[in-house]
Amino acid sequence: MKNELKFVFCTAAVVASAAYFCGCDKKAETSKQAETVAVKEIADAKEDVKLQPTDMKAGETVQSIDVKDAKIWAFLPSVVAEVNGKKITKQEFIDFVATQVPGGKFPPMMTPEMLQSLTPRMIKTYVDMPLLLNAAAKAGFKPSKELMVKSLNEQFAKFSPQEVAVIKAQLAQQNKTIESYIAEIASNKQAQDSFAIEKYFEKEIASKIKVTDVQAKAFYDKNKDMFKTADDPAGSIRASHILISAKKDAKPEEIAAAKAKAEAILAQLKKDPKQFEAIAKKESACPSGQNGGSLGAFGKGQMVKEFEDAAFALKDGQLSGVVKTDFGFHIIRRDSAKKGEIMPFEKVKDGIIENLKNQEYRAKVEALIASLEKAAKVKIFVNEPVKMPAPAAPAK
Repeated sequence: MKNELKFVFCTAAVVASAAYFCGCDKKAETSKQAETVAVKEIADAKEDVKLQPTDMKAGETVQSIDVKDAKIWAFLPSVVAEVNGKKITKQEFIDFVATQVPGGKFPPMMTPEMLQSLTPRMIKTYVDMPLLLNAAAKAGFKPSKELMVKSLNEQFAKFSPQEVAVIKAQLAQQNKTIESYIAEIASNKQAQDSFAIEKYFEKEIASKIKVTDVQAKAFYDKNKDMFKTADDPAGSIRASHILISAKKDAKPEEIAAAKAKAEAILAQLKKDPKQFEAIAKKESACPSGQNGGSLGAFGKGQMVKEFEDAAFALKDGQLSGVVKTDFGFHIIRRDSAKKGEIMPFEKVKDGIIENLKNQEYRAKVEALIASLEKAAKVKIFVNEPVKMPAPAAPAK
């Protein structure tokens, strides 16, 4: 939930409002927080449609779209859903959407194609939300400001000092404090609803999900190709270097001193090559020095010519002479190329466990919602647009 709370503190209001409609969508990466889902749904939609009209004339600007503009909803039937025999009309749904969008207007990025793609999910969440709130209330989780304040404060206490500093700086630009913003969020009815449902999911689903090391190892053994690192790109090499900085416009005596220092280091390395990483960390002016001087894999054209020529001329493990570039004086070591390898289980175990938990969580949330819909005899009369398959390539 930590990442979700970062989103609560940092997201734009228009996206937060869209979250209400997408909070329980089965295609979301996680259903634990409605706001996070909204980002993915809108991002997914962006991939499928152009965000700007193609028939705009020069000088025209994109305008926000009135939610109640009948033309944008022409694709909807007069009845969009039914719950326990009660019909939910198109107009009822549109009126509700208008109350959830700031100013009753969609942002300019909401094209008709995007709206048509998102609407089935919006209707589904509109139908599901009361069912989930009712189930949450029966389990003892009623929406309230107090519940939200408590939850936000608990999670905020887990942030690192660096994260706290970033959040404080962002809020200060809006003349807000963490405390005032928590109170503002906690006063939002949509957010209260989402938190109540989240707590319900935590109790009924998340708290009961257990994934053992044995299960994780079974997944690892069955899917080892997923954990294979890539080979170095063809035509690339690996190298490390130590840079003694000397700018082009430095005084002659400064340049001479830098060169002399590089030559002295080279002489030291020829006597004891094993010191390379330690000297790089201590002496190199390049950020790579903190990594023992390693530049990783690179191909031709990625480094300045003098450096590239010297590096590619070396054999594995070999040291260059002192190489002059506009950055200063380099001592280069050619490193062995890396072949793809399977990462050890212990290195990926925690990620596998988390992924398996998330998969089970999503499946159980889906199943719970499906059971609530079945009990309420839910019918939705608007289907998601079917994506047409890409045309086959012409035969050669």
